[in-house]
Amino acid sequence: MLEHVDGTLNLRNNRITSIDFGSITHIGGSLFLYNNELTSINFGAITRINGDLQLYNNAFTSIDFGAITHINGDLQLYNNAITIIDFGAITHINGNLQLYNNAITIIDFGAITHINGNLQLYNNAFTSIDFGAVTRIDGDLQLYNNNALTSIDFGVITRIDGDLQLYNNNLTSIDFGIITRINGLVLLHNNALSSIDFGAILFISGSLRVYNNPSLTSIDCRNFGSCLCRSSNTIPINCPNDCTLSVCD
Repeated sequence: MLEHVDGTLNLRNNRITSIDFGSITHIGGSLFLYNNELTSINFGAITRINGDLQLYNNAFTSIDFGAITHINGDLQLYNNAITIIDFGAITHINGNLQLYNNAITIIDFGAITHINGNLQLYNNAFTSIDFGAVTRIDGDLQLYNNNALTSIDFGVITRIDGDLQLYNNNLTSIDFGIITRINGLVLLHNNALSSIDFGAILFISGSLRVYNNPSLTSIDCRNFGSCLCRSSNTIPINCPNDCTLSVCD
Protein backbone atom coordinates (compact mmCIF):
# COMPACT_ATOMS: atom_id res chain seq x y z
CA MET A 1 0.00 0.00 0.00
CA LEU A 2 1.51 3.30 -1.13
CA GLU A 3 1.74 5.83 1.75
CA HIS A 4 4.61 8.15 0.77
CA VAL A 5 5.76 9.80 -2.43
CA ASP A 6 9.29 11.06 -1.85
CA GLY A 7 9.50 13.32 -4.90
CA THR A 8 7.15 15.11 -7.27
CA LEU A 9 3.92 13.44 -8.44
CA ASN A 10 3.21 14.57 -11.99
CA LEU A 11 -0.29 13.92 -13.36
CA ARG A 12 -0.58 16.93 -15.66
CA ASN A 13 -1.71 17.12 -19.31
CA ASN A 14 -4.00 14.08 -19.21
CA ARG A 15 -7.76 13.60 -19.59
CA ILE A 16 -8.31 12.58 -15.97
CA THR A 17 -11.81 13.39 -14.72
CA SER A 18 -11.48 12.18 -11.10
CA ILE A 19 -8.75 11.06 -8.74
CA ASP A 20 -8.51 9.50 -5.25
CA PHE A 21 -5.17 9.52 -3.41
CA GLY A 22 -6.27 6.82 -0.97
CA SER A 23 -3.71 6.00 1.73
CA ILE A 24 -0.96 8.46 0.63
CA THR A 25 -0.14 10.74 3.57
CA HIS A 26 2.87 12.71 2.40
CA ILE A 27 4.23 14.06 -0.90
CA GLY A 28 7.89 15.02 -0.65
CA GLY A 29 7.84 17.28 -3.72
CA SER A 30 5.15 18.97 -5.77
CA LEU A 31 1.77 17.65 -6.90
CA PHE A 32 0.95 18.61 -10.49
CA LEU A 33 -2.68 18.13 -11.55
CA TYR A 34 -3.13 20.86 -14.15
CA ASN A 35 -4.40 20.71 -17.74
CA ASN A 36 -6.79 17.83 -17.11
CA GLU A 37 -10.60 17.48 -17.12
CA LEU A 38 -10.95 16.97 -13.37
CA THR A 39 -14.39 17.38 -11.86
CA SER A 40 -13.59 15.74 -8.50
CA ILE A 41 -10.53 15.22 -6.30
CA ASN A 42 -10.25 13.17 -3.10
CA PHE A 43 -6.97 13.96 -1.33
CA GLY A 44 -7.51 10.97 0.95
CA ALA A 45 -5.01 10.83 3.83
CA ILE A 46 -2.58 13.48 2.51
CA THR A 47 -1.59 15.92 5.27
CA ARG A 48 1.48 17.60 3.78
CA ILE A 49 2.82 18.60 0.36
CA ASN A 50 6.44 19.77 0.47
CA GLY A 51 6.30 21.56 -2.88
CA ASP A 52 3.67 23.22 -5.05
CA LEU A 53 0.06 22.11 -5.47
CA GLN A 54 -0.93 23.03 -9.02
CA LEU A 55 -4.62 22.57 -9.89
CA TYR A 56 -5.24 24.99 -12.73
CA ASN A 57 -7.01 24.46 -16.08
CA ASN A 58 -9.51 21.85 -14.91
CA ALA A 59 -13.33 21.61 -14.74
CA PHE A 60 -14.22 21.23 -11.06
CA THR A 61 -16.75 23.59 -9.46
CA SER A 62 -15.76 22.95 -5.82
CA ILE A 63 -12.86 21.41 -3.94
CA ASP A 64 -12.27 19.80 -0.53
CA PHE A 65 -8.65 19.75 0.68
CA GLY A 66 -9.40 16.98 3.17
CA ALA A 67 -6.70 16.45 5.81
CA ILE A 68 -4.01 18.68 4.20
CA THR A 69 -2.51 21.10 6.76
CA HIS A 70 0.71 22.30 5.10
CA ILE A 71 1.68 23.28 1.56
CA ASN A 72 5.35 24.27 1.46
CA GLY A 73 5.18 25.84 -2.00
CA ASP A 74 2.58 27.62 -4.14
CA LEU A 75 -1.11 26.71 -4.28
CA GLN A 76 -2.22 27.44 -7.84
CA LEU A 77 -5.95 27.16 -8.46
CA TYR A 78 -6.84 29.29 -11.46
CA ASN A 79 -8.63 28.95 -14.80
CA ASN A 80 -11.23 26.53 -13.44
CA ALA A 81 -15.02 26.58 -13.08
CA ILE A 82 -14.82 26.65 -9.29
CA THR A 83 -17.53 28.65 -7.49
CA ILE A 84 -16.94 27.73 -3.82
CA ILE A 85 -13.67 27.13 -2.03
CA ASP A 86 -12.99 26.11 1.58
CA PHE A 87 -9.38 25.63 2.70
CA GLY A 88 -10.46 23.34 5.54
CA ALA A 89 -7.56 22.22 7.76
CA ILE A 90 -4.77 24.05 5.87
CA THR A 91 -2.88 26.32 8.28
CA HIS A 92 0.22 27.33 6.31
CA ILE A 93 0.99 28.13 2.68
CA ASN A 94 4.71 28.82 2.31
CA GLY A 95 4.45 30.21 -1.21
CA ASN A 96 1.92 32.09 -3.32
CA LEU A 97 -1.84 31.48 -3.15
CA GLN A 98 -3.24 32.03 -6.65
CA LEU A 99 -7.03 32.03 -7.10
CA TYR A 100 -7.71 33.99 -10.27
CA ASN A 101 -9.79 33.52 -13.43
CA ASN A 102 -12.40 31.35 -11.73
CA ALA A 103 -16.09 31.91 -10.95
CA ILE A 104 -15.63 31.99 -7.16
CA THR A 105 -18.57 33.45 -5.26
CA ILE A 106 -17.72 32.12 -1.78
CA ILE A 107 -14.28 31.72 -0.22
CA ASP A 108 -13.50 30.44 3.28
CA PHE A 109 -9.85 30.71 4.38
CA GLY A 110 -10.52 28.22 7.16
CA ALA A 111 -7.52 27.71 9.47
CA ILE A 112 -4.93 29.57 7.33
CA THR A 113 -3.03 32.08 9.49
CA HIS A 114 0.02 32.97 7.40
CA ILE A 115 0.70 33.24 3.66
CA ASN A 116 4.45 33.45 2.97
CA GLY A 117 4.07 34.75 -0.59
CA ASN A 118 1.54 36.66 -2.67
CA LEU A 119 -2.23 36.29 -2.33
CA GLN A 120 -3.78 36.71 -5.79
CA LEU A 121 -7.58 36.94 -6.00
CA TYR A 122 -8.43 38.64 -9.28
CA ASN A 123 -11.01 37.99 -12.03
CA ASN A 124 -13.52 36.18 -9.82
CA ALA A 125 -17.23 36.65 -9.03
CA PHE A 126 -17.43 37.22 -5.26
CA THR A 127 -19.33 40.23 -3.89
CA SER A 128 -17.56 40.36 -0.52
CA ILE A 129 -14.56 38.76 1.13
CA ASP A 130 -13.50 37.92 4.69
CA PHE A 131 -9.92 36.79 5.35
CA GLY A 132 -10.86 34.75 8.41
CA ALA A 133 -7.87 33.79 10.60
CA VAL A 134 -5.15 35.16 8.27
CA THR A 135 -2.87 37.48 10.28
CA ARG A 136 0.00 38.16 7.89
CA ILE A 137 0.80 38.19 4.17
CA ASP A 138 4.53 38.29 3.37
CA GLY A 139 4.05 39.34 -0.25
CA ASP A 140 1.47 41.30 -2.25
CA LEU A 141 -2.28 41.15 -1.70
CA GLN A 142 -3.72 41.40 -5.21
CA LEU A 143 -7.50 41.73 -5.32
CA TYR A 144 -8.52 43.40 -8.56
CA ASN A 145 -10.82 42.99 -11.58
CA ASN A 146 -13.59 41.49 -9.43
CA ASN A 147 -16.50 43.47 -10.86
CA ALA A 148 -19.04 42.29 -8.28
CA LEU A 149 -16.86 43.08 -5.23
CA THR A 150 -18.44 45.89 -3.21
CA SER A 151 -17.00 45.36 0.30
CA ILE A 152 -13.96 43.89 1.99
CA ASP A 153 -13.10 43.04 5.61
CA PHE A 154 -9.44 42.47 6.47
CA GLY A 155 -10.34 40.73 9.71
CA VAL A 156 -7.27 40.02 11.84
CA ILE A 157 -4.58 40.79 9.24
CA THR A 158 -1.98 43.02 10.92
CA ARG A 159 0.71 43.30 8.26
CA ILE A 160 1.19 43.15 4.48
CA ASP A 161 4.86 43.04 3.47
CA GLY A 162 4.21 43.87 -0.18
CA ASP A 163 1.72 45.90 -2.20
CA LEU A 164 -2.00 46.16 -1.42
CA GLN A 165 -3.73 46.11 -4.82
CA LEU A 166 -7.50 46.71 -4.65
CA TYR A 167 -8.18 48.38 -7.99
CA ASN A 168 -10.75 47.78 -10.76
CA ASN A 169 -13.42 46.44 -8.43
CA ASN A 170 -16.71 48.05 -7.44
CA LEU A 171 -15.76 48.79 -3.82
CA THR A 172 -17.95 51.32 -2.04
CA SER A 173 -16.22 50.95 1.33
CA ILE A 174 -13.07 49.46 2.85
CA ASP A 175 -12.43 48.53 6.47
CA PHE A 176 -8.68 48.18 7.04
CA GLY A 177 -9.37 46.56 10.39
CA ILE A 178 -6.22 46.16 12.50
CA ILE A 179 -3.63 46.38 9.71
CA THR A 180 -0.76 48.52 11.02
CA ARG A 181 1.86 48.26 8.27
CA ILE A 182 1.95 48.00 4.46
CA ASN A 183 5.47 47.72 3.06
CA GLY A 184 4.56 48.62 -0.51
CA LEU A 185 2.09 50.50 -2.70
CA VAL A 186 -1.61 50.99 -1.94
CA LEU A 187 -3.69 50.83 -5.15
CA LEU A 188 -7.35 51.80 -4.67
CA HIS A 189 -8.11 53.36 -8.05
CA ASN A 190 -11.06 52.57 -10.34
CA ASN A 191 -13.59 51.73 -7.63
CA ALA A 192 -16.75 53.42 -6.32
CA LEU A 193 -15.29 54.73 -3.03
CA SER A 194 -16.76 57.84 -1.45
CA SER A 195 -14.40 57.87 1.56
CA ILE A 196 -11.21 56.17 2.75
CA ASP A 197 -10.32 55.67 6.42
CA PHE A 198 -6.92 54.11 7.04
CA GLY A 199 -7.99 52.86 10.46
CA ALA A 200 -5.12 51.48 12.57
CA ILE A 201 -2.47 51.80 9.83
CA LEU A 202 0.77 53.41 11.04
CA PHE A 203 3.00 53.07 7.97
CA ILE A 204 2.72 52.82 4.16
CA SER A 205 6.03 52.84 2.28
CA GLY A 206 4.92 53.26 -1.34
CA SER A 207 2.65 55.52 -3.36
CA LEU A 208 -1.11 55.93 -2.78
CA ARG A 209 -3.27 55.61 -5.90
CA VAL A 210 -6.88 56.67 -5.41
CA TYR A 211 -7.88 58.16 -8.76
CA ASN A 212 -11.08 57.34 -10.68
CA ASN A 213 -13.33 57.08 -7.63
CA PRO A 214 -15.90 59.67 -8.81
CA SER A 215 -17.52 60.17 -5.38
CA LEU A 216 -14.23 60.56 -3.50
CA THR A 217 -14.10 64.30 -2.85
CA SER A 218 -11.29 64.27 -0.28
CA ILE A 219 -8.73 61.98 1.33
CA ASP A 220 -6.79 62.31 4.58
CA CYS A 221 -3.49 60.48 3.93
CA ARG A 222 -2.35 60.95 7.55
CA ASN A 223 1.15 61.67 6.16
CA PHE A 224 1.44 58.16 4.69
CA GLY A 225 2.97 57.23 1.37
CA SER A 226 5.74 58.46 -0.90
CA CYS A 227 3.41 60.31 -3.29
CA LEU A 228 -0.30 60.54 -4.22
CA CYS A 229 -2.13 59.72 -7.47
CA ARG A 230 -5.58 61.35 -7.36
CA SER A 231 -8.31 62.76 -9.56
CA SER A 232 -8.65 66.53 -9.75
CA ASN A 233 -11.92 66.46 -7.75
CA THR A 234 -10.25 64.74 -4.75
CA ILE A 235 -8.90 67.24 -2.22
CA PRO A 236 -5.72 65.98 -0.45
CA ILE A 237 -5.39 66.42 3.34
CA ASN A 238 -2.13 65.58 5.13
CA CYS A 239 -0.91 63.95 1.93
CA PRO A 240 2.48 63.69 0.21
CA ASN A 241 3.13 65.49 -3.06
CA ASP A 242 1.33 64.34 -6.19
CA CYS A 243 3.10 61.55 -8.05
CA THR A 244 4.54 62.04 -11.52
CA LEU A 245 2.43 60.82 -14.43
CA SER A 246 4.80 57.88 -15.00
CA VAL A 247 4.11 56.58 -11.48
CA CYS A 248 0.34 56.90 -11.85
CA ASP A 249 0.11 55.10 -15.19
